[in-house]
Amino acid sequence: MKFKVYDHAYEFERKIEQILLEKEDVYSLFLGVLQAIKAGKYENPFTATIEEDGKVLALFQMTPPQPLNLIFVDETRLEELIDFFIKKYD
Repeated sequence: MKFKVYDHAYEFERKIEQILLEKEDVYSLFLGVLQAIKAGKYENPFTATIEEDGKVLALFQMTPPQPLNLIFVDETRLEELIDFFIKKYD
């Protein structure tokens, strides 16, 4: 597994857009915040993924001072993904 932080919103969008659009009704907040990030409405946004073998397993998005938004694509590995994320920022 690898943790990838994206410095550019458009690059992040290319990687995760299909995931968001497949369940747009569920992920509409995440998608809306991403559009605002792309429009430059937030300073220092945080966007990242956890990936394995080219597959996105989790998405992360934060626009300080707002809390971190999380999407776990593979919920069967939820505990493992949370532990992996925590170790990256511990």
